[in-house]
Order: sequence, then C-alpha cells, then structure tokens
Amino acid sequence: MKNFIYKNKKYIITVLVYLIAVLTVWSVRENFLYSHIPSMIRKMQYTHTVFDTIILTVAFAGLISLVRLVRCSLQVKQKFDKVCRRHAITNRTDEFPKLRSVIPCGKHKYIYSISNKDITRTMFMDNAEALEQALDMRISDIRVCRGGKITEIFITPKKYYKPAEITLDDENLGSNMTVDRLLNAVICGNTGSGKTVLMKTIMAKIAKYQPSANFHILDFKNYDFREFSDCPLYYSYKDCVRGMNNFYNFFKKQQGSGQAAKKPQYLVIDEWSSFVTSLDKKIREDMISKLEELVTISRVYNYHILVGVQRADSIYFGSARFNFKCRIAMGNLDAEGKRMLFGGYTELMNEQNETGEGYLLVDGKGLERIKVVIKDFEKLDEMAGKAMH
Repeated sequence: MKNFIYKNKKYIITVLVYLIAVLTVWSVRENFLYSHIPSMIRKMQYTHTVFDTIILTVAFAGLISLVRLVRCSLQVKQKFDKVCRRHAITNRTDEFPKLRSVIPCGKHKYIYSISNKDITRTMFMDNAEALEQALDMRISDIRVCRGGKITEIFITPKKYYKPAEITLDDENLGSNMTVDRLLNAVICGNTGSGKTVLMKTIMAKIAKYQPSANFHILDFKNYDFREFSDCPLYYSYKDCVRGMNNFYNFFKKQQGSGQAAKKPQYLVIDEWSSFVTSLDKKIREDMISKLEELVTISRVYNYHILVGVQRADSIYFGSARFNFKCRIAMGNLDAEGKRMLFGGYTELMNEQNETGEGYLLVDGKGLERIKVVIKDFEKLDEMAGKAMH
C-alpha cells in the first residue's frame, strides 16, 4: 500500500485538490453561477439539470486533461517528439512514437512509457545517446512490453545520476545485488582499469558478510594475489590446472550428494585468457569444458565463479560466456569488447571511465555505471586475506 501511494502520490494529490475545487464550485453554483442567468430561463423546466450536466461534464473533462498533464508535461512530450523527428525514429509508415506518461519507480528514477508504433527496441537503442542529450537524462534500460506495443525507457535525470559506489562499508555490489546473492561473474578490463581491485573488494565483502566461505584462487600471473601464496587453496601459474581440477572435483562430489554445500565455495580466476592460451589444445579444451559446466549449474550447489579477463573472446570461454549472469566492464572497452558481453546494451555505454569506474549488468536487467571507492588499500588486502585463511 505504501509503495502504491509513493508511486501515485502526485496523481492522488492532484485528484484530491481538483475534487475539492469542483465541490466548492458545486456548492456555490446557485448563488454565484445560476444567479446571473435570466429568471425566465431559470424557471424553464430542466434548466438546472442541463446546467448541472454541463458543469459535471466540464469538470470531468478538466480532470482528464489535468491527469494527462501530470502524467507527462507538455514540455517533456514536445522534447521527446522533437528528438524523434530530428533523428527519424519512425516506423515504415512514417509514424512517430508517442510519449504516454512518466512514471516514478524509485528515488530520482522514472519510466518513460511510450506508444512505440511498432518501432523496435534496437532503433531506440541506436538513438539512446540522442534521447539522453535532448531530455537531459541517463538511460539504464529499454524494454518492450504489453504485447510489443509499449516501450519502457528507464531513466535517471542527469543531475541525480551518479555511479553506484562499491566500497568496503557494506555488502552491496551496485544497486541490484549483494555479495550473498552474487551471480557467477566475469570481470573484463585492460591492465590498470581497476579489475583486480574490484575482485579483491568482492573477496573482502564476502569475507566480512560470509565468513564461512572458502576461496580457491588461480593466480596465473603469480602477481596480483601473491600475498595469499601461503594459503592451501592458492594456486600459482604452475598449479592452475591442478587448482581447476581440484575445484571441479569438489563440485562434482557436492553435485553427487544432491545437496548444496553448507559453506559457500568461490573460485577466483585471474587472467583466464592468458591461462588457457598457455595450455596445449587437449588440456585447454578440458579447462574450458569444465568452466562451461561450472558456470551453468554450480550456483545451485553453493559454488560460485568469479573470472577476471582482459577480453571475453569466445575462444577462451566456449558457451560459458553467455551463461555469466553478472557481467562487469572496468575502464573503457573497445566496441568489440562491449559487444562480446553487453550485446544490446552497448549503445548505453557512452561515458569515458577513469580507473576504478565501469559498467555492471546483472541478469540482463538494466545497465548500471559503477565506481570502486577504496581509501585504504592495506585494509583491502587485510580483509581479502581473511577470505583465504
């Protein structure tokens, strides 16, 4: 009920104020309206009925017009129509989409509900940047619903839009996920983009909020995670194949039991592409095949995968690439790198990211910009280290 009132408060307030005004006019209509009508007309049969009907009709029409105005201001409609015409966002018969309403869906977040006239989601995506500039907003998602007739654009006004900060202070990863609900994740990013810091931050959060969790680390570079080298579940570049096989065998044993593991088990792989490239063909295919299986069904058994890679080329993943429900891009990927992981969302990735900034896509439910904020790196290493001991 509270949620309904919050979402519709402007309609509720508008209707209440309008009804009060109408009732006020209705109560004084005899003295202030009908008194100005010549007495001859007032004495005619049905005169009052006719005028009462006119007043109620005008009041009802006014209410409809007022609600439409509240749903979406004329200024916003005009801006939307203007950008659609300027960029030829139209169907085959030259019909333009119509903005129906602007619906609040959270603090400073709104849904633009559009009668799309059979215009595809792809066309809206292709013109996302133009829509953002014209309407001074940031688009996080575009969806088609109601049998394909309505397009919903999820937006945040730019003056309120800030990247979701990922810190050591809470269990949040973006706005839509916490570490206890972490989906199998792939993190892409070039050297220096902040990929490793994010991976350690996720480990630190899990160690804090899931202290029973076990971590298995494949550190092919033998560099970024080397401070954990004395831990029994740490595997350096020479032992990564053994580490992968061990984790897979633990998982298969758990699967054979038919029950989820009591303690969460995490496999953290750094530089997966470099690792599999270094192997001969037979072993490489075996490693990719095992990753595919793990990514597909491991989470059911409380086994989780976190993979760091510079590029998510299919030759390194097979079909596993499409089964990562959590996809993160740190820094600035090239067009092909974006397409590999983010598909139809690439047109929304417009910002130039600095180190520690990137994009998060959780289960295909809206693209979100993120920023990793770490003030104390010694504390980060200490917290991440707790996950390994």
